Amino acid sequence: MFKKILTSLFVSIFFISDATFAKEYFVALHGNDNHAGSKASPLQSIFKASELVMPGDTVSIMGGEYSLQKQFRPLRSGTALQWILYRAAPNEKVVFDGSRITKGFQNNDSVKFSRLTQGIFQIEKVS
Repeated sequence: MFKKILTSLFVSIFFISDATFAKEYFVALHGNDNHAGSKASPLQSIFKASELVMPGDTVSIMGGEYSLQKQFRPLRSGTALQWILYRAAPNEKVVFDGSRITKGFQNNDSVKFSRLTQGIFQIEKVS
């Protein structure tokens, strides 16, 4: 009985401590990619946020219209138990405008971007 309680306590502490290491990064139009990514000092680009996030982290994007000049491709994967979440900040409206994207990638080669065959968010080789 004591062993079961001890095991349950250990597992609970593991999951609680694991969750406490998860970070939330903020992106805002008025941000700066040299900032830490906190709500008070947000990053400016989702690209910089993708360099910083680790499995279990969240990227909250503040409201506004973001003009992308290249495809967004996340750099790393989450895991089955710890996703990397990209989301609009609660109660915020976020729009990504990809009309300025001219090149995309296919088979690691730069090709003319076509919204009919490629998305502004290209998720490949990550999960």
